[in-house]
This record gives sequence, structure tokens and C-alpha cells, in this order.
Amino acid sequence: MPQADDYAASQSTKKQKRNMKAFGYCVFVMLAGVFIHYVGFRKLEEFHRSFMDNKDQVITKIYNESKERARANGLKKQQEILRQKHAEFVEKYKLKKGGGGED
Repeated sequence: MPQADDYAASQSTKKQKRNMKAFGYCVFVMLAGVFIHYVGFRKLEEFHRSFMDNKDQVITKIYNESKERARANGLKKQQEILRQKHAEFVEKYKLKKGGGGED
């Protein structure tokens, strides 16, 4: 039965080649997924960093303006402005003087 053995060996070789091909496709898909995730996360990091830098610039600008106003106004004027803003806040939200906030 040499023909049957040759046929079985030939089928085994074909099956092994198909399995290797399937394995190669799986590895390719896996590596492509890793690459896509890497690029995606790098872009996301870049976008997030840009967003946070812009936010930081806005906050720094507000801080510097406030600091300059404080320097220009002096302590007494600052306290007066703070009391006025606090009174507006209390009026807006109808807070009680006790601070409990209960009716």
C-alpha cells in the first residue's frame, strides 16, 4: 500500500501548509491590530496633550490677570470686591447666613 501512504503523507503536508497559512494570517491580523492601537493611542495622547496645553494657557492667563488686578487694587479693594461677589452669590442661590442651607 505505498500509494495510500504517499497519499496520506501528501494530505498531511497540504494540511500542514494550510495550517501554517492560517497561522500566518492570524499573526498578521494580530500585528496589524497592535499597530493600529499603537498609532491610535499615540494620536489620542497627542490630542490630549494639545487640549491640556490650551487649557493650561487659558488658566495661566486668567491667573496672571487676577494677580495683576490684585496688585493694582490693593487689599482693601480686594476685600470689598470679594464681599460684593459673595453677596451676589448668596442672593443668587438664596443661602442662609447659618450656612446650613436648610429651609
